[in-house]
Amino acid sequence: MYDSWLQRVSVNASRIMIRARSRRRIREIQSSRVVALGERAADSLRDDAAILDAALATLPVEQRAILVLHHLEGRSLAELATILDIPEGTAKSRLFAARRALAAAITAAEERDR
Repeated sequence: MYDSWLQRVSVNASRIMIRARSRRRIREIQSSRVVALGERAADSLRDDAAILDAALATLPVEQRAILVLHHLEGRSLAELATILDIPEGTAKSRLFAARRALAAAITAAEERDR
């Protein structure tokens, strides 16, 4: 259920990182970490889904709702603004904040699982 959504989150995170390269220094990734990522199996995808579920569960309802509407249902920012009865800029801002909160929650969940 979350495979395509997780893929979109990964693609968007990559795009954000590429855009941010001109604004930040590039950090090197240890080769051992890259190898470990390359060796992931299907069960690790289930682990990722469990981490994602746990991270989503920690978010406030408003943030979960905007993430689900946008990423799972494919709603545009204009549609989000209409559904939530807020200006489009506010919808964009709330979506950004929800993504940040989700990323922080995923990081926290991953650290707990280590």
